[in-house]
Amino acid sequence: PTADPIHLRQVVTMSFQVTNNLSDPMGPVVLRVQPVRALDNGTVSVKIAHQIAIVGTLQYHIPLINPGAENAVVKQLSACFIEVGKYMFLLSLTDQQGVTIATSSVVVMASK
Repeated sequence: PTADPIHLRQVVTMSFQVTNNLSDPMGPVVLRVQPVRALDNGTVSVKIAHQIAIVGTLQYHIPLINPGAENAVVKQLSACFIEVGKYMFLLSLTDQQGVTIATSSVVVMASK
């Protein structure tokens, strides 16, 4: 999904929700957030120093997620975009052995 444009130097808080749609409890799991810059040639760059400031952690250890939307786990991350551009937050949920359970991404446009 793509969010509304964000103005430079505006601190925004993003929420990431993990819902267990299985019939059994899930966990422990790790939610990882990887901010990247989307480049015009279709690639991404992980070199985002001086382009975005992150407040919070990029890795969340979640001991257990019970089934159902009412048991969803929500984690938050605050960011301040310093340079105009298109940014992506790549999300991955893995088990303790590092096996990927799910992936997703969020696109953010930073403008003046």
